Amino acid sequence: MGLDAANLPKTDNTWSKAELYITRSQNLHATNPVYDMTNDGGFTYQPPKISCCWAGSNSYGSMTAAGVWGLRLTGVDMADQRVQAGLNWLRNHYAPIDTVKNPVIGGDLLYYYLLSFAKGLIMTEIPTGSWQETASNDITNYIVSKQNTDGHWTSYGGDEDDLLATEEAILSLQTRIIPTDIQRLSYLTFILHSNADLHVYDPIGRHVGKNYETGEIDNEIPGATYANNANQEINIQGLEPGNYKVKLVGTGAGEYTLEVKGGVGDTVVSEDSFTSTISQSEVQEGNVNVAIITGLTILIEKPESKTQPTKLEYTGDLIAQYSDSVTLKAKLSDSGNNPLSDKTISFTLGTQTATAITGADGIASITIKLGQPAGSYNVKAEFAGDANYGLE
Repeated sequence: MGLDAANLPKTDNTWSKAELYITRSQNLHATNPVYDMTNDGGFTYQPPKISCCWAGSNSYGSMTAAGVWGLRLTGVDMADQRVQAGLNWLRNHYAPIDTVKNPVIGGDLLYYYLLSFAKGLIMTEIPTGSWQETASNDITNYIVSKQNTDGHWTSYGGDEDDLLATEEAILSLQTRIIPTDIQRLSYLTFILHSNADLHVYDPIGRHVGKNYETGEIDNEIPGATYANNANQEINIQGLEPGNYKVKLVGTGAGEYTLEVKGGVGDTVVSEDSFTSTISQSEVQEGNVNVAIITGLTILIEKPESKTQPTKLEYTGDLIAQYSDSVTLKAKLSDSGNNPLSDKTISFTLGTQTATAITGADGIASITIKLGQPAGSYNVKAEFAGDANYGLE
């Protein structure tokens, strides 16, 4: 958190050292075979094999939550197994705060746990109706209910006095709200150089981008702008805490460059540029996380393909006489060899073309009459892809 407060560039090697230390403090054998003790995905105060404090080598609530948002601050993606293992530990040990306090160690460092848990949730994801949403609301409600009439919070003793508990309680609540003076000047800019459609969704699901039913541009985010000149550009002002999802839908095959920048006023907090390839109808998605840690923190993730690969096998006729009818047939399946239905397959036989729709067995079949002179011709079956399934 100190490195983030100091605005240390993410390219500085200190972040890599921080990530290494946090990784070594996790009970996860796959990524920490030397120091892991329990392989439950939680975190300890120090590397588990040498940990000396509080729960010893056992994972516990406040350090697991701190481990999750610590990894996120170093630039580790949400999908990384270390982040997901930490979240799974928190989910498996979550219960109403009044009943368990700081999981494993009880009342000690309770408000540090609430602060770390709040940061860990806002820096990952809080889907509607999820356990994360329940936990996030529980944190807020618990802290509000425990405030004394003079404004302070009472600690449970141990390593946390009332002053520290009060500071941590305030910071916990702050994760849900970006201060007005910061929010007013905060922004995100997305610029796409590509043959793809650019979409952005804010933390509550409001959309800016093309509506495929109407053909028009949706702009549901207050204060956002959309422009499509030589490139597509979406600007969002007055950010909300949480995840902004950027979605690319391929309108052709080729290379793209996506530029993302976020900041406050004249200060750029984070910026990145990604160059990759996309195919017709392929969907790629990434997240931009916005949170208050010490100031505004913006974490940008590279878009990844959400389109599943497919396999198309031609099984139709290969030999026929001039003017005869031939059956063009192909089977479309996913990467697990499961048949894909209701997909359009295009066939080309010399200069003749035809299309057919796959059935429940994944097979598309159509019969055509040969209308070309005798000879050898190439026969080809193609699937152009859609929003869920890509090319071979």
